[in-house]
Amino acid sequence: MKQLRERSQDGGVLAYGERPQARSRPNERFLQNTLRNLGQANRRADEDGMWASKRRQEELYVKRGAGHQDMTKLLTSRNVRGRGGIGTRADQIGPQQMDDDAGELRVAGPARPPWLQTHADAADIAASANEAEQWLDWQRQQQQQRQLSDPMAKRSKNKKDKKKKKKSKALRDLAYKDDELWRTLAAASLNPDHPSLQGHDRAAVQGVMLRRMQARHNVCAGKIGSMLELRSNDHPSSGFGALFSPCGSRLFLDYHFSHSVFTVEEGTFWLIGRQQL
Repeated sequence: MKQLRERSQDGGVLAYGERPQARSRPNERFLQNTLRNLGQANRRADEDGMWASKRRQEELYVKRGAGHQDMTKLLTSRNVRGRGGIGTRADQIGPQQMDDDAGELRVAGPARPPWLQTHADAADIAASANEAEQWLDWQRQQQQQRQLSDPMAKRSKNKKDKKKKKKSKALRDLAYKDDELWRTLAAASLNPDHPSLQGHDRAAVQGVMLRRMQARHNVCAGKIGSMLELRSNDHPSSGFGALFSPCGSRLFLDYHFSHSVFTVEEGTFWLIGRQQL
């Protein structure tokens, strides 16, 4: 108004026809008061709504015939009831006491001297080791009792023993047959086609030769045309081979020093001997 009054003195009535200049800087206190008033009004509206809903609940309970105890139970069952007269957490359950079994309370005294601590530690270690041994002994006793009381365990144990005996008997019989056949083969100068070996199976004769030479000379078996590497524990770079073809003729092969490898053309062979060149 002061600005308009000053301009009216200069320009007359025309000064009222123009819009006055706006303030370049807003009033901070006016804005703060406005926001504060709005916040207070909103909080007051929320509180009024909360108390109105609470009154409606109480009236509904009273109409249904609920007593004072039911009302108290309703109020205490609610964890948080919003804004009230004594705070936002007025109906929240407070801190509870811990159970007696939750922990063990001890009165801790002063620290022990080092020599007492070492003795105590050694005693604890010995006690724990003794307990562990007792526990293992008890477990072994329980396992033995279960095995003795369980008929299936006895049956499985007897079955295993029978299998072992049967296998050992078969091995003994095979060793006896191999010995007998090996004597005949040695008398025939290791020739599978000798007339004295006509009644024996050729595969059995070759198997005896292979097993005997494996036990004595580290024999290896394979197909003709394959590459075999011959190694020796004593002389890795030396060797000599005497081979048998299916017809029973003895073949001699030269040993390749640089690559430690044989190459053979055809047939099946058994390496039955080796010596240093």
